[in-house]
Amino acid sequence: MFVPSILKNAELLPALWLRHCYRFATIVFVVMAIPFSVRAADLTITQCATNLMLVASNDCSAVLPDLTSQVEASTDCPGISVTQSPSPGTNLPPGVYTITFTVTDTCLKTTNCTAEVTV
Repeated sequence: MFVPSILKNAELLPALWLRHCYRFATIVFVVMAIPFSVRAADLTITQCATNLMLVASNDCSAVLPDLTSQVEASTDCPGISVTQSPSPGTNLPPGVYTITFTVTDTCLKTTNCTAEVTV
């Protein structure tokens, strides 16, 4: 019945055409947007650095080593970088310190883990 009413009422044809074109354009937009949607990459630390005990030297401090090579992560983006804070080479007096490792992937997602260093 829909087609005969269009043919009988020719003045409705432009309005119906616009409604159908709008629907068509909406459908095309949705279909075309799906492949180009941006999905945040997953970044997961699979292994953090292990806790460490350092022996103080004669000056009652120990030098914090670079522990970033112990940190492993998986991501959907190629490449990661790992930083630690405090930075390697920092002199630590006797005490217990929380070392924070920050992992960043090429999609600029970041995540953290920690380890304890005792001097």
